[in-house]
Amino acid sequence: MLRKTIIVPTYNAANTIEETLISIQENNPSLYNISEVFIADDFSIDETIDVSTKSWTDKKTNIRIVKSDLNQGERGNLNRIIKSIKNDYDWILILHADDLAKANWLKEMCYAIDESDETIASISSSYDVFWEDGRIEPGEEKLNSTTITGDKNAIRNTLKSGTWWHISGCAIKLSLFEATGGFNEEMPQFGDMEWILKVFNSGLSITYVPKCLTLYRQLSSSVSSNSFKKHQDIFEHANLVIYYSKLFSSRQLINFYLKFNLQLFKRNIRSVLSGNFLRLRLSIMMTLYLTKIFGFTHTPTISFNENRFDSN
Repeated sequence: MLRKTIIVPTYNAANTIEETLISIQENNPSLYNISEVFIADDFSIDETIDVSTKSWTDKKTNIRIVKSDLNQGERGNLNRIIKSIKNDYDWILILHADDLAKANWLKEMCYAIDESDETIASISSSYDVFWEDGRIEPGEEKLNSTTITGDKNAIRNTLKSGTWWHISGCAIKLSLFEATGGFNEEMPQFGDMEWILKVFNSGLSITYVPKCLTLYRQLSSSVSSNSFKKHQDIFEHANLVIYYSKLFSSRQLINFYLKFNLQLFKRNIRSVLSGNFLRLRLSIMMTLYLTKIFGFTHTPTISFNENRFDSN
């Protein structure tokens, strides 16, 4: 039987972690296929640890708190915990500390894991978006799963259309995660896409379950929201395009450049209307940066070749 565990990465999540852990415990009886749940805490300074301990009441599945002695960021925190358990488990399931698992999350994901072949590096599902005002934006609901085989087309399509792979709620095969070098710790926004592209570039595959198995909580203070305000999303996406630029024609690269600048233009309008001139200045700087890497250097400024597991 494949050994599975759950990782809940946390950082100052005292306000949401209780709901998250309760939602996992409501995944009975599938939870009993999981021997323990890891709280990978990234040096929280609030009551995250205490709330986590008090919220976990299940007697058959243990909870283990694994603290970091410094704040490493989301990608570094996950790399840290995975390094420490990679020899004890075959698959991990990840759920962020502000997201919720639906009652069928573990059942569906564990079935997909058990049915997977040796080339499947990860399994991901659709999800509902849970907005701060209480609205729920439904995701996809279909019957049949899809497996995307890693090749040049998969890389091109992911860079063009964005990644459908969502880290919160996903499952990852640890041997293949290690083989592909782990998460890029320089990429708080597009680190998920960067890893998926490495998977595809290695000829490995991803399975997508088109069912909403989790609730993704969209918070104004989230990494995604803050990165969007600083154009970190465009910076990281553009670096990935340049890194894989040999897969695209000159015309396609120009289209990427125009697409990124159109995104910036739309943000500039909102910045002017709201009087956010700091963001406007950051936008101008990003336009100059895009011109440099697309028009002159053709070289990414993010390092993409480091394997975070080489020394372990």
